[in-house]
Amino acid sequence: MNHSQSFTQRIALGSMVGLAALLSAQAVEAQPRWGRPNPPRFGACFYRDPGFSGDFFCANAGQSLGRLARGMSDQI
Repeated sequence: MNHSQSFTQRIALGSMVGLAALLSAQAVEAQPRWGRPNPPRFGACFYRDPGFSGDFFCANAGQSLGRLARGMSDQI
């Protein structure tokens, strides 16, 4: 393998690692988090405490929440 091939392989590997990091960051960002966001105009909010109180997270109408953070579903 010559220097040019090695350099090209390192660039390709670096690009793949960067893309994987970007996609995993977007996946984490897409997961709901407890807090007090502005409720969407159309959608639903899920509260941590009874009586629609405490922290909550919301989903916009038509938004799919494929996964909740560990233990989150037991707290709704």
